[in-house]
Amino acid sequence: MDILPEFLEDFTNNEYWEQFFLKLDKNKKVNFEWYGDYNLIKSKLLESLKYSHNSNKSINILHIGCGNSNIPLELYNIGYHNIVNIDFSQNVIEKMKKLCKEYYKMKWICLDVENDLEDFANKEENKGIYDIIIDKGFLDAFLSTNILQGTYKKRGTEYFKICSKLLNNNGKYILITLCQEYISNVIIRSFYKEKVYLNIYPLFNVEDSKFLPYYIEINKIENSKNNIVMCFLNDDSSYIKSSNFNIWVLPKHIKEISALFWSKKHIKDYKPGQMIVYYLNENEKSKDNDFYKIVIYDNELEKIEYQLTAALIVPFGEELDWLYNTKKGYQELAEQVKTKRLIIISNHISNKIISNLEITNKISSYLSPLALESSGKFPILSIGDNGHIKRKCIAYIESDYCKEIQIYEILSKKRNYRQMIFTSNPRLIQSEVTILNSNNGNIEFNYLSKLSDYYIGVILASSLSLININRYKTRTPEIIILGLGGGILASVFGQLYTIDQLNITAIEIDPNVVDAAINYFGLFRNRINIIIEDAFKYIEDISKMKPNSTDIIVIDINSNNIGDPLMCPAKHFIEPYFIELMKLSITEAGCIIYNISCRDKERKYQIYQEIISNVNKNIINNFNMENKYIDSSYKLNNINEDNEYFIQVIPTTEDDVNEIWVIQKKSIFESLEKKHEYIDNFIKDNNLTNSEERNKWVNKWK
Repeated sequence: MDILPEFLEDFTNNEYWEQFFLKLDKNKKVNFEWYGDYNLIKSKLLESLKYSHNSNKSINILHIGCGNSNIPLELYNIGYHNIVNIDFSQNVIEKMKKLCKEYYKMKWICLDVENDLEDFANKEENKGIYDIIIDKGFLDAFLSTNILQGTYKKRGTEYFKICSKLLNNNGKYILITLCQEYISNVIIRSFYKEKVYLNIYPLFNVEDSKFLPYYIEINKIENSKNNIVMCFLNDDSSYIKSSNFNIWVLPKHIKEISALFWSKKHIKDYKPGQMIVYYLNENEKSKDNDFYKIVIYDNELEKIEYQLTAALIVPFGEELDWLYNTKKGYQELAEQVKTKRLIIISNHISNKIISNLEITNKISSYLSPLALESSGKFPILSIGDNGHIKRKCIAYIESDYCKEIQIYEILSKKRNYRQMIFTSNPRLIQSEVTILNSNNGNIEFNYLSKLSDYYIGVILASSLSLININRYKTRTPEIIILGLGGGILASVFGQLYTIDQLNITAIEIDPNVVDAAINYFGLFRNRINIIIEDAFKYIEDISKMKPNSTDIIVIDINSNNIGDPLMCPAKHFIEPYFIELMKLSITEAGCIIYNISCRDKERKYQIYQEIISNVNKNIINNFNMENKYIDSSYKLNNINEDNEYFIQVIPTTEDDVNEIWVIQKKSIFESLEKKHEYIDNFIKDNNLTNSEERNKWVNKWK
């Protein structure tokens, strides 16, 4: 039966709803329940009613957008008689009146919420009399037509103001919703200053639904001293842990939970080329915790002789190797193992080296639900053992900005090195440096050994810019690095360039990060100018006080929002205002270098379009010729003639997640000839990488 609307506008069209309920009658459907029936919400709803301010069954209930739901009938049958049901379909109201003749205390009113609810709320007999307002799917439909126009926020806040008039001082608004982002935004906008708190229950038991509905209880508090509106996330299932959080991060939590619901619901389906990443924290409250990254990868080649599922434990210390950290690597492994689905497990944080057998015993129970249907018992494979590697956390440093800074030391036959990790985002290694054997117990660091492609890319892009910068300047060029971490990038520049060749300034907001860089990563303060300040404010200040004075700005500040696919940079460093500040700060031949790490290709392309539009006053779409984000029908121009600036995109991993974006004037970029020859010589002169890798980098500039 085709009853759903063809257009969003139909959700607020009276004629559509009249026809909707007529179709239900013709098909002899007694009722239609949005987002599940009464049984799905029964326990939560009865709990809300029981613990309302007026806890006896004489409480007043208003049911908005009632349709022909059987919820009011179910409540009436257990003693809740003071129920007013409103809907703007005259057909459904008349039908429910006839159907509910025996429920004589219950009222049915035909009312258009948009035009008539405020008048209804202003009547003396209705002001503040309701203990409970029930809304099951109404708000989702009511606001959906205004999404594209952007007026849904105003419409939503006005609606909630009216509802607040109807509720008594300790009343509750019960919202059953899919809680799409526009709903979350309206909830924030409507209540962030109000005296309320939210109880949120994901309805994981919903049947035959691709989407996860939520039961949200918005509680008014008459006497509250708390200025922060809190959300309390509750769950009786094994999906998530109960928690509480500030209302401002509601959309982030909803996105994470909904994504988890969807992936678990479809996790046993085989989809060639599919890659899903989970993170498992064994005991997040303990310092002796084990943090695992679990990647589910479905082989692109579906062969009958392949086994259904296999798991592989990544050798300790090789977590960042392309074989264990890229989609191409996963595909190669899946073919070697001859399996349709490969589950890759890597241990990212641990205070001790755990043997493969210990890892298997710890997490095997978590792996079974991730296998393909009918896999049965599947092999958990390992490459060697981790016994020859020694790893320990040598420092825990509290931080006001990233929860805790952890410094790890890893000693193996191949290489000894240190890592810096922030527990606010433990999936990312902030810094890594090779440790050299030293005399007298003094630690020495080799900053140029095993450099990541990110460091190499920034160094090469900067070295090319410095050629042009030196043509135009008589003084020593200056580079500013926003975000210090372990200071590896700053130290590399310090090793490659003398103080007469390059002034290096690093901006870091967290003094504890600076101390960690000096004490555990060998950062030399006498070579690098370190300023402890908010990077945003610093650029804002120099754009006003020292405009056109900086030659290179590197933005390497991670986002702590783990729900956002954009992991680096933090969101406010790509906003138009900040980009304009950087343009004002750099010299004529200068450049801006972004470290970009984003797991969503569409989101990354959208950010690219926004930046290229903001850096050029005229909004013109262009892209590097090696575009990987949009379909082939899009007409590409490497450097659009109408643009003053352009972005050079330099991939730094094979999985399309990590890239460097170099922003500079196209005239400056074009003025330098034979860039690839310079890159080739620079790599050889400084021994940055091997010959095979050198050719890869040279080809990026051909």
